[in-house]
This record gives sequence, structure tokens and C-alpha cells, in this order.
Amino acid sequence: MKKIVINIFVLVVLMLVSQQTQAQTERIVKIIGINPKDTAQTNKLEYDQIFKAITADAPNRVAGVITKYELQRGQAYLNVSSLTGAATTVGTITYPAFDLYFVASPIVQGATAQQNYNPVILASLTTTGGNNTILRPSKNLYMENIELDGLLPNGKLPARIIELNGLASTATLKGCKIQNNTQAHITLMVDDISLFISDCVIGNSGHLLGYGGNGRTIDNRAPTRVKQIVIQNSTFYNNTDRFIRSMLGQKISKFKLDHVSLFNSTGRHGCFQLARTDTVEITNNMIVNPLAFGDRVPNTSRTPIITYREEQTQTDKAFAVFTHDSTKVGQPVTQKVIIRNNNIYHEKKFEDFFNEVTAPDSVKTVRVLNNCLSTWAGSNTNDALWFREELKFNNTSSSDDLLAYVKEWNLNPKAATLKSYNFSTIFAFEWDVAYPTTSKSYTAGDNGFPLGDLNAWPERKAQWIASLSKAPQMNRSKTSEGINVANCYPNPFNNQITIDFTLEKDQTIEVSVFNSMGQKVKSLLNSNKDAGQYTTIWDGTNDSGRDLSNGMYFIQISGANGKVVNKIMKY
Repeated sequence: MKKIVINIFVLVVLMLVSQQTQAQTERIVKIIGINPKDTAQTNKLEYDQIFKAITADAPNRVAGVITKYELQRGQAYLNVSSLTGAATTVGTITYPAFDLYFVASPIVQGATAQQNYNPVILASLTTTGGNNTILRPSKNLYMENIELDGLLPNGKLPARIIELNGLASTATLKGCKIQNNTQAHITLMVDDISLFISDCVIGNSGHLLGYGGNGRTIDNRAPTRVKQIVIQNSTFYNNTDRFIRSMLGQKISKFKLDHVSLFNSTGRHGCFQLARTDTVEITNNMIVNPLAFGDRVPNTSRTPIITYREEQTQTDKAFAVFTHDSTKVGQPVTQKVIIRNNNIYHEKKFEDFFNEVTAPDSVKTVRVLNNCLSTWAGSNTNDALWFREELKFNNTSSSDDLLAYVKEWNLNPKAATLKSYNFSTIFAFEWDVAYPTTSKSYTAGDNGFPLGDLNAWPERKAQWIASLSKAPQMNRSKTSEGINVANCYPNPFNNQITIDFTLEKDQTIEVSVFNSMGQKVKSLLNSNKDAGQYTTIWDGTNDSGRDLSNGMYFIQISGANGKVVNKIMKY
């Protein structure tokens, strides 16, 4: 009898634990790093804190529940092993691959600025003196307010910081800071992936002493096609090659660049190489000193021949800040292209260098659009597309060092070594890309907002977000009989929004998105579901895969006995 009572008690406890687990929509796992203020701890360096913590946590992960790994502000993490989220074996049990979800701990009110710095993951040497890519997600990736630094203890740099492969379909970087690598910050190795970047500061890609085709922010190497790359309200700086490499073999369905500040892209193979991207949107950006080597052509009269620049693989070989390709050289692109409200210029000192009569090669002012895009634009190459306005920024990297490096390389293009120019003289978190409010650029964006990264003006950014939707609201509720929506986050959202909901009983469920006019624009789910907790994600596209405009939308979850409607805002 006693044994039966014990068994019943254990069964009840297990049922309660199971119910409690089901009631969760997410779980937080805190990971402790190295606190620079704690001298005793600093003297006991521990490596791979994140890798070890994630491995130890494998038995605790629950299917359908988001596990967020929380890194502590003001602390550092020494990363040796690549963080993958791959299937993990602990003892004799193998746990399935999972999404990598990293967030920073909450800001502490009253703490010092240093104590509230973003957590930083530092690349570290392996036992053999090598290094690994910091992040190689096997599935999806979400990072918010995390800093990644590839600078190794021996002064060398890793080839890549983030490599997306395996089963990945979505990668979202929000509020992150990434710097220091030789090849690319982010490499896309898998088809049909969506990359979303917002509120980030990313820079220092390439190697100034070994100049070549490396030094990219985004490197598209997907076998067939990337679904979309959407970048908004972010700052990028110091690439020795392209901002994006996407050649004819690597297609992109959609590329969107909006309210971005870009500085100092030297550019052997161009700056924005978009090949035959289906939809291109380039709006409200600030692009300073792209293609800093100038539009030089190979000079066969010199030995060795200087190959200052070239376009790789594209049919249209014209050199420009933005290159896009059609099926025939010089023909207008047949894909959808939107370009408006961009300030694109070289500082005068670079313009002067481009046109020096003593330069060993012929030079000219760098063009903005290649032949295909120029043909597309026709006579509409006026201020509506782009203009030039040189500005003074509050705190950005020194372009004097960049110009000195370019000039020295110009004279010694095949030198084994050059003077080491570090033209990033400030840390990523110190960048301030604000410029005079009296300038044309300050009101040249859509609806009169500033060009470039709006994080430079927090009040203006808040106004911008608020202005995106002033539509009437649908009747909405968070609960209905049998359905409860726990959360829709982040809201407002930029690139994707996660919807967590609970079903109290088995039923046929439909999750849909409606616009402010009450029109259904996306079906996210329509199937029979058992009682329990569920999560679905909307990436801001309609049923045809086309990205929808910013504004107000409504998530509607319909069941057997009613429906739940939640208001959300896309910005």
C-alpha cells in the first residue's frame, strides 16, 4: 500500500512538473563570464564558458519552448569552440539540434557605463594555436545586444565571425556589435535563408597588409538562392573589399538597405555587388568613402601590372558603388529596383587623390551606378536617387589613416609588407554617426527623417517608429475561449516577430496576419493542434514572399470557439 501511495505521489509530481513546463513559452539560462572588475576571477581565466554551459543544458531543453541564453553585461566570454546548436551527445543520450538564442542581461539602473556594456564574446586560440569561427549555427540564430570580437591574443584575425549553414532558415542580429576578421563578418552557406540586421555596429573586415578580395560584411555563398537580406538602422565601417559579395551563382530574392551609415570601404571588387537580385531597395542611406582606391584601371605599362579593381563574374564589368546585372551588357535590369534618398560621397581629400596628375594610373571620380543601373535610371539621376553632401560626424573612424594607406599601397601594390595602418581608432560601442541638423541630409529621408542610422538621434528614431502606423485599430483581445496569446515579441518589430500562444483543448487552429484595412495578407498556420503551447514566427512577408511595407498589422488566431486578435507594428 505504501509503495502504491509513493508511486501515486511521484506520478502527481511528474504531472505537475509537466504542466508547469507546458505553461512556459520560454526559459532563460544565465551564463556567467569573466568580470574585469573581479581581480580574483580574472586571474582564473576560464575558456569556452558558453559552449560548456550550452552542452550542460542539453537535457533541460524542451521541444516547443524557446531557450534564451543570457550573457551578463560588463562580462567577457572566451570562445574557443564554435557555437553551433548542433545535436549534442551527453553520456549515451543524443539531444537534437536547436536554435541559438542569445540575449544580454537587463540594464542595471544606477550601474556604471562599463557595467552595462554589452556582453562580449572574444575569439580565442585553440590548443594547437589555431582559431574557429565564433558562430556556426546548425539551425536558426537570434542575437540581441551581444558583441563579437575576432581579434586573437596573438594579434591575428579569424577568417569569419558568423557562418550560417546546416538547417538555418533565419538569422536575426539586433543591437549587436561585431568587429575584426579577415574574410567576412557573416557568410551565408545555405539556401532559402533570411538575414535580418537592425540597430547594429559592424566593422573592421579584411587585412590591410595582405590586400586582396577579402574584407566583406556579408558573403553570399548559398548554393542557389538566399530568401532575403534586410538591413536597417545600422552602422558599418572599414572593409577592404565589398559590403556584400553576391555573384551570378548566388541569387538573392530580396535585398533591402534602409537608414544605414557606411564608412570606408576600400573595394577591389566593388561595394554592393548584387548580381541578379530579384528585388533591390536602397533608401535613406549615408555612404561615405566607398571604393576608396578609386576607379583605377589595370596599367599594363607597369611591372608588375597593377590590378586595382575588377568586377567578378558579372556580365556588366563597369565599376561602381552599386552593381547589378541583366542578361545582356548595358541593358536595363528587369528586376524590381528602388533607389531613393541617399547621400553618397567621397571626402574631398579622396577626390583630390583620385585626380592627381602624378598618380601612376589614370583615375576618375568613382561612379555610383553601373551600366545596367544607369540604363534603368535613365535621366532620373538626380537628388531623388542620390546626392553628395560632405558632412562632419560626431565620432567616426579616422579617414586620414585610410587615405595614407591607400596612397602607400598605390605606390607599392605588390609589396610584401606595408606600414600597418589601423584606421579604426575607436571601439565599436563608441561610434556616434550624428551630423549637423542644419544639413540637407538631416531632412532628406522619407517623411523628412535623417539619412543614415537613426540610432544617432533617439528622439527622431522614436518619432520615425511612431510615424510608421497611424491606422485605425481592429477590435482585439488577448484571450478567447480555449486560446490565450502569451506574447508577441518584439513589438514593434523590424525583421521578424514571434507569437507565443496556448491552446486549452484540441482544435483546428488558424493563425493569420491582417493589414490595417482588414485584408488578410499572410497565413502562418492552419491545421489541427493538440492542447499545449505553440510558437510561430512572421517575417514581415505576404503569402507570395514579398516583404510588406512598414505599418500596423494584426495577428489573428482563430479556433473552434472564437478568435484572438493582437495589434503589432512593423518598422
